[in-house]
Amino acid sequence: PMDGTWFRINVGHTQRADPKWLLPMLCRRGGIQKQHIGGFRVLRHESRVLIHPAVAERFAKAAGKPDPADPNIRIVPWFGGG
Repeated sequence: PMDGTWFRINVGHTQRADPKWLLPMLCRRGGIQKQHIGGFRVLRHESRVLIHPAVAERFAKAAGKPDPADPNIRIVPWFGGG
């Protein structure tokens, strides 16, 4: 398993979140590639994603900015683990 930083995304099963949709959105918003993502947890009302430590700080800055394409989606660091 990859070490890294967990991030919380404010969409989950109830919003039809799914890794096939989350992966390209996270790469675009965070300026990363899919190999930087170590795993997903899609829960009922939120999702969590593990980001490689080498890019986690850059991802946090880029993904934390408002996105006109997805204005209601928020991505923030999450320190509770997977």
